[in-house]
Amino acid sequence: MNGKTINVFFEEQVKKTPDRIAVEDCEQFLTYSQLNKKSNQLARVLLEEGVKNEDIVAVIMERNINMIISILAVIKAGAAYLPVNKDYPRERIGYMLENSGTKVSLVSGTVDLPDWQGSCIDVGTIELEGEDTNLNLGFPSSSLAYVIYTSGSTGMPKGVMIEHHSVINRLVWMQNQYKISEHDILLQKTPFTFDVSVWEIFLWFFAGSRLFLYQHGRESDVECLIKTIEERNITICHFVPSMLNVFLEYAAHKNCSSRLKSLKKVYASGEALSFAVVEKFEEVLYRTNHTELHNLYGPTEATVDVTYFDCTAYSCEKKIIPIGRPISNTDIYILDENQRLCRPGDAGEIYITGQGVGRGYINNPKLTDERFLDNPFCIGERMFRSGDLGRWSNNQVEYIGRIDNQVKIRGNRVELEEIECVLQQHEAVLQAIACMIDNNGSIYLTVFYKSKKQLNPSEVKSHLLKKLPDYMIPDEFVETDTFLYTSSGKIDRRGMINNYLSSHCAKTHELHENKEPAPVEKILLLQMEKLLNRELMPEIVMNSSISDIGIDSIMFVTLIINLEARFNIEFDEDKQITRAFPTIRDISEYVKSKLP
Repeated sequence: MNGKTINVFFEEQVKKTPDRIAVEDCEQFLTYSQLNKKSNQLARVLLEEGVKNEDIVAVIMERNINMIISILAVIKAGAAYLPVNKDYPRERIGYMLENSGTKVSLVSGTVDLPDWQGSCIDVGTIELEGEDTNLNLGFPSSSLAYVIYTSGSTGMPKGVMIEHHSVINRLVWMQNQYKISEHDILLQKTPFTFDVSVWEIFLWFFAGSRLFLYQHGRESDVECLIKTIEERNITICHFVPSMLNVFLEYAAHKNCSSRLKSLKKVYASGEALSFAVVEKFEEVLYRTNHTELHNLYGPTEATVDVTYFDCTAYSCEKKIIPIGRPISNTDIYILDENQRLCRPGDAGEIYITGQGVGRGYINNPKLTDERFLDNPFCIGERMFRSGDLGRWSNNQVEYIGRIDNQVKIRGNRVELEEIECVLQQHEAVLQAIACMIDNNGSIYLTVFYKSKKQLNPSEVKSHLLKKLPDYMIPDEFVETDTFLYTSSGKIDRRGMINNYLSSHCAKTHELHENKEPAPVEKILLLQMEKLLNRELMPEIVMNSSISDIGIDSIMFVTLIINLEARFNIEFDEDKQITRAFPTIRDISEYVKSKLP
């Protein structure tokens, strides 16, 4: 790689294929040459603002071509990009900007920024003109490429710093391993605040292929996704396993495997991939279209992915999907609590070494020293302590779980302590414990809290929404006077979850005759109870929103599938997203309107 930076790889490809389409969305496209010129012009605007090597530039915008232009411009200027979701709470955005030392923000359209000592450039309105040649600044590959914030146990997120050479190692490995070609079209649908987006955003130009930007806000709209894959001839895309499961269920329900024949490779990462999903994938996509499925694993701190496993036509008696073997220039150690090597088959913590290990957490040397350690097996090398449990089995690593209270909710990394810390900042809350509940495949967040006075769950939710992103907001709020403890005096999360499940198991409604809901409403309630595995009271639920009762966008797709099968109807495409129905009653009325 000879010390190259990401922008050099892009500029080399521009010379080879200047007139080939590089990136497109639903409205427009740019060739390699056009994209290069626009990003060069914007990079010069950044330099005029005083941006220099190692500076942090925030990119705060929805997924569109301006996002790609902005990220490339930041890289070309020698700075590191900080992706920020414009819908995050203002306080969280403000913390990220201040903590990272961001001096300039690139936005597109209206963004409600907090008070902050920096300049803001609207890429959507600025006229990009003037010199458009490459800048050739020649900064080293050890320079920062990006900073991505993840959930933090202290109540505030932490910014992970990743350098150019780490990103390039990951991309070159993927290109060599999977032979992406100039004929491939990659789908970019992962929110760019999550590290999976990194290979989606950059890999395509390592192969001279094309990137298609999926419609912002439609990530959980399965019909829209299938339509995009079909019409745009998408060949490569990524799924979080929980979303992949719903995608496959929908494809099977609609019998539309033939619409997905362009798909060559699907990558899954972000949470554990189950054997059941792999079996379903083989039935829906591999047998019909010969689409490959690959399982990837890695923390943000080690540049997206560090192991890989080919699930295609995989069978195993244990019915466990490994996370596989290390990628190039990477080593995996399984160590015990004394940092001694575990024997094959024995469980231990996963430690990662090699080119992908990040620089650390920005402006947080204490946490950096705790998680980024000297490698005792190789002098002068660093290793990252992942907090994940794993074991070697048949020369493959198997993922077991976490050793702390970090969880993955639909691919989003969540520190339970951050939720607890923020909730306990409410003046009336005395104690709070957050838990992830996996109830027969239905995964959701629940928070148990004790308060000085009775608190309405909506009040608790509103408090959290001021400080936390949507994906960290619990699905259920349970007020309690009793917390369970282990013999060592620690909170017994497992015991609290078990008590909760036993007292909230789904039951058949036995309502008084005068409260008996109409047949459609009754069936709808039963289907939702089945998804949530708990009882719902119709007099309360029918006027509630979908999110208020704990059904997220992924579960909603499953609900649609079940209702279509039960009533032999089809939901219109614009009705297959949660925001199409303000309340549960609206779903019931829509179903009734579809009946003969």
